[in-house]
Amino acid sequence: MINKVIEVRKKYKYGKLKIKKLLEKENITIGTTAIETILKDYNLYQNRKKKIRKKHKGKHAIYIKEAGEKVQTDVKYAFFGEIRYYQFTAVDIATRMSFRYLYAEKTPESTIDFTKRMLKYFPFRVHCIQTDNGTEFTYRKHFFETEHPLDNFCKNKHIKRVYSPVASPWYCRRHAERWSSRKYT
Repeated sequence: MINKVIEVRKKYKYGKLKIKKLLEKENITIGTTAIETILKDYNLYQNRKKKIRKKHKGKHAIYIKEAGEKVQTDVKYAFFGEIRYYQFTAVDIATRMSFRYLYAEKTPESTIDFTKRMLKYFPFRVHCIQTDNGTEFTYRKHFFETEHPLDNFCKNKHIKRVYSPVASPWYCRRHAERWSSRKYT
């Protein structure tokens, strides 16, 4: 049986599962672990090499080198039992430094409070804030008459506002989801 396993391996270069199937056709019953042991004993077993994957930063993050050049902000739901909270998350694209805070409501007032806390938390000056087009961040896609409080706040602090494209939730949430499972601050 050992010679038959070695012969099939050398002739066809099959793995343990294919060797088992081929031997079953010849009415030889043997387990895959036994085949694996035989192949290891005769130095015919090869482990698969794992592919090394390169980290992909994304097209919008390639040219950002300086801390605070762009901070991405988004909101996710966080459930604690039956109670739903809103987790505001800000991630600096250059340094990957993040800040999270929980709120009971998803309102423009919560956004202003979060932005103030975020600016105090980051040890560098924030030059640009990128958000999606939700009503907690902007009124520009919702045809409201007044200007959003976050727009006024950013104008007063000389912070540039950038918006993610409409109907592309993956654009902002890619970074927020990566940091949502970490400890709350």
